Amino acid sequence: MTIPDALALLRDLADDPSEFLSDKSGVAFARHGQTVTLNLKHVPRVGICVQHKTQDLPLEHYIQSDILELPRLATQIAKALRTRAKDRPGRYVEPPLDLNGSEKRGSDLTRYLSEPDPFATRLIELSAPAGQGKTILLEELSLQSALAYQPCENPPPLLLVVDLLGRFVGNVDDAIAGALANTYRMPGLSQRDVVLALKKRWLILALDGFDELAARVGLRDAFLRLRELVDQLEGSGTLIVSGRDTFFHSYQSDLAR
Repeated sequence: MTIPDALALLRDLADDPSEFLSDKSGVAFARHGQTVTLNLKHVPRVGICVQHKTQDLPLEHYIQSDILELPRLATQIAKALRTRAKDRPGRYVEPPLDLNGSEKRGSDLTRYLSEPDPFATRLIELSAPAGQGKTILLEELSLQSALAYQPCENPPPLLLVVDLLGRFVGNVDDAIAGALANTYRMPGLSQRDVVLALKKRWLILALDGFDELAARVGLRDAFLRLRELVDQLEGSGTLIVSGRDTFFHSYQSDLAR
């Protein structure tokens, strides 16, 4: 990571990027109303590091662990999904998947998600008839990602599932904020933080029940909000949009895109 890239990354974390300050070896900015001051150094074979307590942490490791608190998010995801699984009757049976025209298993999807397109935002449609296990599949993959997550320069990404089913929200941003605050107990993560983590490929976002959102706000508005999110990713990151197959295959959905 170059010095300009490091400064741009830190500036994206500030409440007001115009008030971001830097000198020879340090930066200062406000985040959530609190002043953050970091002392930086360049470590051979490692790159830009933050002087953190008794050790020097690579900058991206530090941002994940201490600023965005992604290890805590991983813990909260695992806790929420395990609690939800206790209330679900029966056991999960891994279904066959049609991935790019060939039959695959859930482990193949995990590998596919961990190998994103390097120069494009990947938008994945997960579709099946109602009651066929789309939500359970996403939650299983999300739990696996939470248990495997460790902060580093290129970690296996966390899969954040945002449930749009039955939510009285008018856009994707509200749904993300509601899931972080109420389901995962991470109200400190903002929409900008989520976009940053998606762009850095530390996070994958799954919008479950997108057809339900479209039914409430209209097809054109739902796809417009999705397009706005894709535009924010600037050619990086992965999004999963889940819904009934009849919705994605409908003529009206094609028109709205």
